[in-house]
Amino acid sequence: MSAAQPIQSLQAQINAVEGDPQREEVLRMVGSASGQEFSGFRVEFGVGEFPETWKVLVQSSQPVNDGLLAEWKTRELASGIYALRLTVKGLGGQSLSDRTVVKLQALRPDLVISGLEAK
Repeated sequence: MSAAQPIQSLQAQINAVEGDPQREEVLRMVGSASGQEFSGFRVEFGVGEFPETWKVLVQSSQPVNDGLLAEWKTRELASGIYALRLTVKGLGGQSLSDRTVVKLQALRPDLVISGLEAK
């Protein structure tokens, strides 16, 4: 059995999540998904810092260098911690991942009306 080879021919890097997670409905994930052996990438999100399940936001066979990887529509999500994961696949089946964590504040909090009494 041979030792695992380093994945030097792939790049998976999240540079930033742009936008204010407290005020905006769409956040933009920027970074790089590329390399000499590149065959595709996907961006996923999950609930919590270490999600058990992931939901795909975008999947592409086009490389990205220091650009937009995904737009994440957060309007229907509850407040809390979410992880974003970028996975780059290579021609030989290898993969390389990067991840980041974002704290969202719901834009549509439950409606609370005070000062009204039922009669």
